[in-house]
Amino acid sequence: MLEVKDLRIKFISRPDKYAVDGVSFEINDGEILGLVGESGSGKSVTAMTISGLLQKSLIEFEGNVLVGGKEMLATDREDIHEMQGTDIAVVFQEPMTALDPVMKVGPQVEEAIRIHYPEISAEERKKMALDAMKQAELYDVENVYEKYPHTLSGGMLQRICIAAAIISKPKLLIADEPTTALDVTTQSHIIALLKKINKEQGTTILFISHNLAVVHALCDKVIVMQRGKIVENGSADEVFNNPKNDYTKNLLASIPSRDKRY
Repeated sequence: MLEVKDLRIKFISRPDKYAVDGVSFEINDGEILGLVGESGSGKSVTAMTISGLLQKSLIEFEGNVLVGGKEMLATDREDIHEMQGTDIAVVFQEPMTALDPVMKVGPQVEEAIRIHYPEISAEERKKMALDAMKQAELYDVENVYEKYPHTLSGGMLQRICIAAAIISKPKLLIADEPTTALDVTTQSHIIALLKKINKEQGTTILFISHNLAVVHALCDKVIVMQRGKIVENGSADEVFNNPKNDYTKNLLASIPSRDKRY
């Protein structure tokens, strides 16, 4: 589904430093891969490059990013727009800033359909949006459809963002720290929802986080990044139960536990 080959990214404003330095990995159809590391490790830059959201005029890049066999780095903007929302969808960290505050949430869920399938009627679009909202485990969806973002909780807003991402049934869903702004209980609900989407729709998921406990609960495979490089790569069980890199060991040691005294 996704193949990243020797990806290197420099921002033109920082030509002396690679934000991403020689990153290579694959995700097979239907897998969930966790990309973890501390802030500034290159996780989100990698994800935004894969999704085509990183403005090419601001960066220098090398390598290949193949989504379903299609090269993202050499693709023109028009073709990337065709892939965004259909082949690839993104769920962002802050749902309040990801949504338009002066627009009702229902039409925002419909956006990918409105852009990519203009032949679909407004009535059918709304039906598809309501179905996607139900799949995202929102209730009373007819009522929620008419709400503005500021009237909904953080958990409901993140479900709205997930509904907007899955409405067109993308092959690859990139979730960029989607639980960071949520409380622990809501985090567990969002993780369960992503698992359900993966299982029922066969959606491949790239899950970016610095929360190792959340990654362990969700992912099949894990990549650990530090300073733009991959320092560990393996199955979730291998990485969490038998880490080989000192950086990974230190990350795991930082997970709070009731057995630890601070």
